[in-house]
Amino acid sequence: MHQAIARKWRPQRFEELVGQEAIARTLQNAIRHRRWHHAYIFAGPRGVGKTTTARLLAKALNCVMGPTPEPCDQCPPCREIAQGRALDVLEIDAASHTGVDNVRQVILDTLALGPARDRYRIFIIDECHQLSTSAFNALLKTLEEPPPHVLFVMATTELHKVPATILSRCQIFEFRLIPESKITERLRWIAEVEGISISDSALRKIARAGQGSLRDAQSLLEQVLSFAEPGELISDAVVEAALGLIGTETILAVAEAIAERDGSRVLRLVETLSERGCDMRHFCRDLMTHFRNLLVAKVVGRDRELLPLSDGEMAQVLAQAEQFSEEELVRAFRVLAETEQNMRYASEPRFALEVGLVRLVHLERVRPLVQMIRALEDLERRMASGTISASPSGEAGAGATPPTPPSATASPSHSEVERLKEELRERGKMLILGALDRAKAIEITEETLRVTFPASLAIHRDTLLEPANKQAIEAVARQVCGRSLALQVRIEEDRTPATTPGRHTHTLVEADPIVRAFVKTFKGEIVEIVAPEEGKPDAS
Repeated sequence: MHQAIARKWRPQRFEELVGQEAIARTLQNAIRHRRWHHAYIFAGPRGVGKTTTARLLAKALNCVMGPTPEPCDQCPPCREIAQGRALDVLEIDAASHTGVDNVRQVILDTLALGPARDRYRIFIIDECHQLSTSAFNALLKTLEEPPPHVLFVMATTELHKVPATILSRCQIFEFRLIPESKITERLRWIAEVEGISISDSALRKIARAGQGSLRDAQSLLEQVLSFAEPGELISDAVVEAALGLIGTETILAVAEAIAERDGSRVLRLVETLSERGCDMRHFCRDLMTHFRNLLVAKVVGRDRELLPLSDGEMAQVLAQAEQFSEEELVRAFRVLAETEQNMRYASEPRFALEVGLVRLVHLERVRPLVQMIRALEDLERRMASGTISASPSGEAGAGATPPTPPSATASPSHSEVERLKEELRERGKMLILGALDRAKAIEITEETLRVTFPASLAIHRDTLLEPANKQAIEAVARQVCGRSLALQVRIEEDRTPATTPGRHTHTLVEADPIVRAFVKTFKGEIVEIVAPEEGKPDAS
């Protein structure tokens, strides 16, 4: 008779618990030193080992060789507890035994009776948070002073629903979601023992779909095996087809379209997913995971612990990370998280997803308000000096030189600076470009490229002077200017008292009607409040 993988490979020893090593060690030491408690609460998500650990504790206490931290698995108590049919280990489903009458009949009225055969009478109460208030009250006295031969283990996925009076009488162990890498290792071991031919990347996909639950991942592996042909190598494509997952290539394609600001391509890809019947919320979560990986790759590079990817996947993520700045990736993740929340309550999740992705496409075009104001001030100064003249219609005035980009009317140094920025943009050096955009002055001499920041933006000096960034800037400068230039970064002395806008200032700025109109019109956000420079009028 066929036995499901999740049941067949359920851990039978503390050493086999996956992802809960600290809890296993604590319980083993408690048994080894005869310091176990009379009542436990095992709390945590589904499928992470709560009931399994309760059975292991029961085996350790009732084993013929025990109490022992390493039960023999051969004696009648061990075998019967593993099979869920031991007379002295009662597993109670609180969902169907919620009332006080059930508690009295099944638990309280049997306490006076000693164990039928084993050393302890153990009650395992699953989903204990579903017990009624009166049922909990009936258990209070027993939990505080149970008979010496009785032990309680209560499991719950919602610890906050268990009364404080119960919690105070129990030792509480909080089970965590199991890391994807550990689930993958366990699935690989099962596949080897079962003789299943499956690729490592396919195992990782199944583990990821389990979302931290080993039991769920094992059930998904069973589902994939039912879908695949006997003896067939189970590849990524087989797993994606069996579980309805989104392929890595699709995720990469959507991120590529976002990087290239191609909104129409993004919408076409969503249409393709819709036609395939894919879960849009699941896709949004996968995309969030991908942008998290891009951010990690951007910050730390090739790190196997933080990025458990195959060589091919790692190369793709590292390459795509170069198309975004760190700021863009952080904001993209924020938008995706907001989109996923909106999809929960949307009558048409697909539409909410499309709106969120289109927002991502246009993220780079959103500029800080201070940059826009400075650009307008610069344009106003050039118009006042005659560099640009305009007629009421907005076109160049009669006899005037047509409007030209700054590089055409500025000094040769200014022209070289614009070409330098354009080359950095083409190379995808958005972090460097963002820092240069915030510089107060950029000067090119015969031998140096001098960048000046105000004291309030001194942090960008460290960005530019990072060895890799400095090397990239000097290489681009050599290409643009035709000579070697040494990068120099200096901080302008701050002649005004150092003040940091407080919450009151932030509130006043948010309430300003002009600022509110700007934010509403351009769908922006207030990220930073910069005090007006000395000698310049206040914008308000």
